[in-house]
Amino acid sequence: MKILSLELLRWGPFSDLALDFSSPARAFHLVVGSNEAGKSTTLRAVGGLLFGIPERTNDDHRHKMSDLRISGRIGAEDGSELAIVRRKGRKETLLDPAGQPLDEAILRKLLGNIERAQFETMFGLSHDGLVKGGRELAEGQGDLGESLFGAGLGQTVASLLRKLEGRAAEIYLPRGKKKKINEAIDRFKEAKRRAQELSQSARDFEDINKQLADRRAETARIAAELVDLGRRMRRLQRVKQALRPIAERAEILAALDARRDVVVLPETAAEDRRRAQAVIHEAGPREEKLREDVSEIEGKLAVLVVPTALLQKGALVRQVQGELGSHKKASLDANRLRGELRQVEDEARALCARLGRAISVEEAEAWRLSSVVSTRVRSLVKQKVELDAAAKSAESALAAAEERLDDEKRRGAALPPPADVEALAHALEVARREGDLDKRIQERARAAESLGQRVQAGRAALSLFDVPFDRIGNLPMPTRETIERFERALGAKDEELRSLGQTLADRKRKLSALERELEQIRRGGAVPTEADVAAARGGRDAAWFELRRVLLPEHARASDDVAAFRSGPSRPGIDAVLDYEASVRRADDLADRLFREADRVAKVSQKSLEQQGISRELAELDAERVTLEAARDELLRQWQELWKASSVAPLSPAEMKGFLGQYERLVEDKRRWAEAESLLAQDRSLAADHEEALGALLRPLGLAAKGLPALMERARAVCEREAKAQKDHEAHERDLARAKDQVAQCKALLERRRAELGAWSAQWAEAMAGMDLPPATGTVEAEEVLTLRSELEKRCADARDRRRRIEGIERDARLFAERVSEITRAAAPDLEGAPIEHAAGLVVERFLAAEKDEIARQKDAQKLEEKRRELEEVILRRKAAENELGALQAAARAESLAELVDAEDRSKEVRARKARLAPIEDQLLHLGEGLGIEALVAECHGLSGDDVAAELSSLEEQIQAKNDAKARVEQEIGKLEERRGRVDGGDGAAQAAAEAEGHLAAMGVLVEEYARARLAFRLLEDEIKHYRERHQGPIVRRASELFQRLTLGSFLEIRGDDEGDESRPVLKCVRASGERVGVEGLSDGTRDQLFFALRMASLERHFEHNEPIPFILDDILVNFDDARSRAALSILGDLSLKTQVLFFTHHARVADLAREAVPSSRLCLHDLDTLGGRARLRPAS
Repeated sequence: MKILSLELLRWGPFSDLALDFSSPARAFHLVVGSNEAGKSTTLRAVGGLLFGIPERTNDDHRHKMSDLRISGRIGAEDGSELAIVRRKGRKETLLDPAGQPLDEAILRKLLGNIERAQFETMFGLSHDGLVKGGRELAEGQGDLGESLFGAGLGQTVASLLRKLEGRAAEIYLPRGKKKKINEAIDRFKEAKRRAQELSQSARDFEDINKQLADRRAETARIAAELVDLGRRMRRLQRVKQALRPIAERAEILAALDARRDVVVLPETAAEDRRRAQAVIHEAGPREEKLREDVSEIEGKLAVLVVPTALLQKGALVRQVQGELGSHKKASLDANRLRGELRQVEDEARALCARLGRAISVEEAEAWRLSSVVSTRVRSLVKQKVELDAAAKSAESALAAAEERLDDEKRRGAALPPPADVEALAHALEVARREGDLDKRIQERARAAESLGQRVQAGRAALSLFDVPFDRIGNLPMPTRETIERFERALGAKDEELRSLGQTLADRKRKLSALERELEQIRRGGAVPTEADVAAARGGRDAAWFELRRVLLPEHARASDDVAAFRSGPSRPGIDAVLDYEASVRRADDLADRLFREADRVAKVSQKSLEQQGISRELAELDAERVTLEAARDELLRQWQELWKASSVAPLSPAEMKGFLGQYERLVEDKRRWAEAESLLAQDRSLAADHEEALGALLRPLGLAAKGLPALMERARAVCEREAKAQKDHEAHERDLARAKDQVAQCKALLERRRAELGAWSAQWAEAMAGMDLPPATGTVEAEEVLTLRSELEKRCADARDRRRRIEGIERDARLFAERVSEITRAAAPDLEGAPIEHAAGLVVERFLAAEKDEIARQKDAQKLEEKRRELEEVILRRKAAENELGALQAAARAESLAELVDAEDRSKEVRARKARLAPIEDQLLHLGEGLGIEALVAECHGLSGDDVAAELSSLEEQIQAKNDAKARVEQEIGKLEERRGRVDGGDGAAQAAAEAEGHLAAMGVLVEEYARARLAFRLLEDEIKHYRERHQGPIVRRASELFQRLTLGSFLEIRGDDEGDESRPVLKCVRASGERVGVEGLSDGTRDQLFFALRMASLERHFEHNEPIPFILDDILVNFDDARSRAALSILGDLSLKTQVLFFTHHARVADLAREAVPSSRLCLHDLDTLGGRARLRPAS
């Protein structure tokens, strides 16, 4: 089965994304996608297509859940195809391309009827799974069976085995004390013991029940009387507690009635009065002080005068204030600039004289050289320097090139001709491809010798028989399954015999215990039985009939049965009477003893029955033991017969399994020894062939040697020497051609430089004409003229700048004078005509003083307003307090403050009495228990405290007497119930029996759980063992080859080492040096590679016997370096010959490594970084 195509119609971020996996028929498909490209989404789509979209999925972030669709084509091994569409849903999610439902069984058949979990573990591998597999190998301590089984299953089993074993140990251990089954057994035994103790005779049950009924009736009568006495007691206690509060209440009500005319004021009345008086007292002085403050501030404002006209010009004054300093500085600057202007003009006239022109400064400004001319002249000067240097350099280069050409000609004449060594190089390369043959021969010789010694040691270790070397592997040994069948059969018989022996011993111990118990009972006196009583009664009846025959001969008819009880001849008269009396006494005594000693009688009867049952059971068990021993002897005979063909005297099946394992390892070692000898012979033959080929080519050169390494070394030296000579000739030819080219190039360059100098001379003459200079003027003179004219232009520019600044200063001075004049005309006419700077200073000074006076006026005006507001508030508070006092006097109906104070005192007294009354009435309501206060007062009317106390004392004595009587009766009830419990056990026996059954049921559940855990552990352990025995050889051999490739030869093979325990071999990895390393000694990365090798070997073995299923991998090479990644990809490329391989990764580097490791005919790269919503298929190369 293979996946031909996968289309993400509406899935995750994709719409109509298609991946084609159809060609070639067996291929390694590498699906590459950068982060966020959808690699994981595509991987989930494979599982969704094959097994259904999960109920909860995160792949609906672009499409609605109900719109999710994945389609694909599945190919079978017979060439048929199935096109399917998978939708999100709960029923009928598998559709055909037309949208019609498809039967899931069709797809399951193609998948080999495997479920999702099995597919993901057996045919999927992720980086986390790889790391977990390596970690589990270490946790399982390299157990060979667990490692092989886990690799074949696709998931580790070491932790599962530990978990099952731990669960079983939690439930039960044979010698455990705290385990669940052990505790349940102890609880069951304890409950069983109590049930037996509580199971007694019930002959007194009815009598005790009658006495119990009488006592309980008496208890009920006493309880009723106690209820009535308690009711009377509570009433008198209520009255006793209520007498004092009722008297206090009456006193308070009388006092309140006497003050019924008092006006009750609010509780805060006195506080309100005192606060109002305080407000009035404080308001007088404060009001007077505020009136004085207002008058004072009004006087100050009346005498303060501020020049408002000057303040209105405030912005202009501030501008003048800011410009006054700069105006003074500008006056000084103007004088300095006029001096500088005269100096610059003198310097400009001097420069004109040096240039031969007698002109004014104004004319010099007009006589300016254009920037184009000056730039052109300077450029030509620079070009002249460069052209002269270039021409000189070209002449030097031509001379040097001609000299190098002469040197190359002389060197070529001195080189020797090269020889032809192509055949020798080819022979050397062929020998090199085989690697270090000499070292390999030595290693294989050592390996073959070691294996030979191992085979001989293995033969010696097989102590049961002496096998010839050539017959190893050809003996007719029984299969491991046959040995295990005998082991199970014999083990079952041994277990049955052991169990039977334990049962026999147990029954014998029980029989001995019963005999001891019966003997102990009999030592306490003879125990009458029902048979003894029946015999005594028979004797009594016989004596009666004898007496009756004597007394009433005509009615006497003794039956044969009665006569059988007589002993001795009949005697007439008194003897018959005495015999009858004795027989009656004897029968009555036996009956009485039988009744009195019912417990002993029942126990003896029970023990006797048990004794008889055990004796019968022992006879049956003895017969069963004889049958089992005969069956076991027959099995042993068949076991001996089984080994006759191999001439082996067998031990037990368990021991012979170890023997068979040793023999199989011996056969495997012999096979490996033969293989090693074959490889050694091939390498020696190959070395001889290479030695002959190289010797034939070196002998004509006089370089013959002995041994392949020496021949290869001489051949290498010859090839390197001739290769160097050939390279020297080729280098000479190249250097000679380059020297000739260089001479020609230098000559052409010199001609170009001379032509460029001629062109420059023409341009120079034209430039000199633009400067009014003769063409013959040199570059130095021309540069001097340019410098002087540049200086002249700078001086003219400086003169213009000075004149412009002087004009600006004079303009600013005029504006400043106009602003000062405007201020003086409006606000300081007395300063008109004064010097500008003096007038400006005085105006600013007056303005600052006026501004300060205005600020002071504003502050006083604000303060005056605040004082007036405060005065109004004080007056309002005083009036409010006066009004409040008036209201309090009116409420108290007081004419003065003194009367108001008296009214407050009377009101306070009335409130206090009412406050005392409230808790008293609450107390009375509580004591009344539902009665109103007046009803309680009426109930207590006419009663005194002494009468109530006396009656209470009497009631207490009556109640105590009744309680004592009740306690005595209850004590009698307790004794009777205890007697009944001993006689009948009550429910105790039944409860104990039920409890024992409950513990037994719980024990059954625990035993079942323990059995499941132990059985699962044993089945899994056996399956692991069988899997190891069936697959150990081929899988370990193949895994060794893969592990050697993955570790780049660091490890040569994997072996199963028993380490003294043949039943549990462990993995050992053998280094190239022969050192064996356990799994726990490997690095994390090497352990991962070991698990990968075992996994690949198991898969290859699976696909040899089963239909192929695609193998899907998810970025497993994260921790592999490039070399080991190439090895792993090469192994996966080999696996793709047997089944389809889909490898998903985020890393583009993996694609580069895959191109190197996997043939392009089997490699297909799929790029998930989309173009136009489609995945693009990249070629492998």
